[in-house]
Amino acid sequence: MIERTLQRRSRPIPVSASLVLALLTTALGVSAAPAQQPPPTPSFQQLFRQSAPAVVLITQYGADDHWTSLGSGFVVSSSGVIVTNNHVIAPDQGATRIAVKLPRGDVYTDVRIIYTEARRDFAVLSVKATGLRALKVGDSDTVEVGDQVLAIGNPQGLDLTFTSGIVESVRLDPDKGYRFIQHQAPISHGSSGGPLLNIHGEVIGINTFSVTDAQNLNGAIPINYVKPYFGDTARMTWEEYAHVSATAPPRPPAPAAVVPPAPAPSPSRPPSSTGAGTSPGTVFERISSYRPQDEGFRRGFAAGIYDVVSLFAATAESSGRNEQEILGLFRCLDGKGDRIAQLRSWVDSTVTQASDDGTSIIVAILARACQTSFSPGKFVFFEHTIPDYQSSSDIYKNGFAAGVYDMVSLFAAAAQGSGGIDNQKALALFRCLDGKGDRVGQFSSWVDSAATQAASDSTAVVSAVVNMCLP
Repeated sequence: MIERTLQRRSRPIPVSASLVLALLTTALGVSAAPAQQPPPTPSFQQLFRQSAPAVVLITQYGADDHWTSLGSGFVVSSSGVIVTNNHVIAPDQGATRIAVKLPRGDVYTDVRIIYTEARRDFAVLSVKATGLRALKVGDSDTVEVGDQVLAIGNPQGLDLTFTSGIVESVRLDPDKGYRFIQHQAPISHGSSGGPLLNIHGEVIGINTFSVTDAQNLNGAIPINYVKPYFGDTARMTWEEYAHVSATAPPRPPAPAAVVPPAPAPSPSRPPSSTGAGTSPGTVFERISSYRPQDEGFRRGFAAGIYDVVSLFAATAESSGRNEQEILGLFRCLDGKGDRIAQLRSWVDSTVTQASDDGTSIIVAILARACQTSFSPGKFVFFEHTIPDYQSSSDIYKNGFAAGVYDMVSLFAAAAQGSGGIDNQKALALFRCLDGKGDRVGQFSSWVDSAATQAASDSTAVVSAVVNMCLP
């Protein structure tokens, strides 16, 4: 196992080899110059002078007003939008407040959360300010091995430490499905959240970790992952965020008959007691209720969506299938509960009782429980087998149930509209989704992107995903 250290605290933090890493890139938005006279490359001294005023120190404090941890961040908007790592602002044990300090001395304690994500380890914050110096944001998709890069941060609290190096590699995290930038610019504890710059002074990544017991192996999160959230509205104060985090610790395994509450709102349109002729509606009617969910929940949600579409596609293509049989399957799933926890309980019970006869994909087990024969067919499936499902966290399983719930709702509603289920359109939808990644992490990233780009806050997540595939 490779040990990686998040560069925030005063002591090393070992992280498994599957830790979120980051992608590094080159610049976007450089003014075009005549080909024969490219603009001169600024010196390191010039790059430091123009960039350092936008790099901030982020400190958490306990009740005794002593700091518990520190990290870095950087301003991307003159109106107070700040980017850092998720682990920099994740509440320490005993922390009661957080402060953002600018190099010129201004300190902001009213820090609000725009977006935070544990999997890719980034956070977008806001402070009440105007006229701040902001960094230019580049394009991390253009980074290449050998590019010169620069890092600014606050290692061990030493403000505005400036280092340089080159991009050693651009890698794909095999477990979480996104890229990170491996680079040589030295970083240490406290550097987390600081900017990784290209030679034009544009941010291409967020410095996040170094590899323990290695010689100057460092990683950064690609800035392109973060851009979609810059314009969002703040959701809560840091204190509210810390309270929510503190009151939602990992749950111990629950008895078979009891399921912990799902970390999501209850459906606002529950099904009627008649069951078969109704649809439960979507859990996430508003995208704003989806984004704040735990990263494990969102990954499970994406997996549930993908697997139900796969189930539909394979069923629709089976010889002898007709629309009524397909609709019967979704009505069966529809009738297993009007809340995520109820559906989750049924899924867990069904998986527990299943005997592995060679088709241990979870959606196939659910189809058999609904007395509908099913085989995976030619489509590519995520490998949700009995062992890997049972070893998943409760949060992930709740997300998986929510994804199943929402897609079943969508198909059931479509079947009750004029024209009923359109098998060809459903197959086209699956093929579109199938092309968005061959791992849960890749597909989850695409779902997050689709939700981010949706025009209206009232748009349901599954509708936003479908619209991206079938405009």
